[in-house]
Amino acid sequence: MVAAAAVALLTPSTAFAAPSSGATAPAPGDSAVEPFSAHGCSGLKNRVCIQINGSGLFVKGITGTAMEIGPWHAEDEGYMEVNGPDGVVLRGPTMGWSGVTVSWSPMANVKPGKYCVTAYKNGKRWDGACKMVHK
Repeated sequence: MVAAAAVALLTPSTAFAAPSSGATAPAPGDSAVEPFSAHGCSGLKNRVCIQINGSGLFVKGITGTAMEIGPWHAEDEGYMEVNGPDGVVLRGPTMGWSGVTVSWSPMANVKPGKYCVTAYKNGKRWDGACKMVHK
């Protein structure tokens, strides 16, 4: 089942803000402290960024943003997905392409593995970014 998404429009000044530096404590029973958070982007002109906040397998949230540096058209639209080791965990709603984002907030221990955010523009896969979640 795909979860509902929290969505916000981005501006060029907010699309690639630096990740929060605040560390969080591990979940009860989880002694891992790495990674506190992970952040990364793919592409130069086509930018998809992922930010994971949490500690070890405890994930507070995963956020993905997509921004096209260059011309885009008002009629362009897109959506984003959060993918985990078992496939799609969240598909965001379709919105105008001026800035697309998706957020998933499990606030729980998650299955270890690769987590990705993938952007789709006008129905076609556009780009994605991934990070590992591990103890």
